[in-house]
Amino acid sequence: MVALAILLAAVAGGNLVVTTAPEKVRSGHQVAVRATGQVGDTGGRLWIYHDRKGCAVSVRGERHRGTLIVSRPIVGSFDFESRIRPQRVGRLWICGYLYAITCDAVGRNCAPATGLPPDAGFSDPVVRVRR
Repeated sequence: MVALAILLAAVAGGNLVVTTAPEKVRSGHQVAVRATGQVGDTGGRLWIYHDRKGCAVSVRGERHRGTLIVSRPIVGSFDFESRIRPQRVGRLWICGYLYAITCDAVGRNCAPATGLPPDAGFSDPVVRVRR
């Protein structure tokens, strides 16, 4: 019964998967960053950053240390692609945060819930940039 409740909560909030291509990344070459997933009936907000230090636990923390790739409202399911061009050799984290829209008890004052952890989805693939 507990597993069913957890599954229903996950589907109600949403899910997120962030992938990168190609597998072997060279400095100065483009990397495709693809985000797919879905968010519940109320919609949501997606943020994707890249960061050299690893992903922060929330989008608020990531704003201070990462570089924004994309920020957009999400309704239902989504699938889109963006591109970055890493210039330095080393590890690069792609940090995806998906938050569902939440409202107060009266049904007003609706906004993305940007607290800890992301309620609809989180993804953090690592890209190893070579020469």
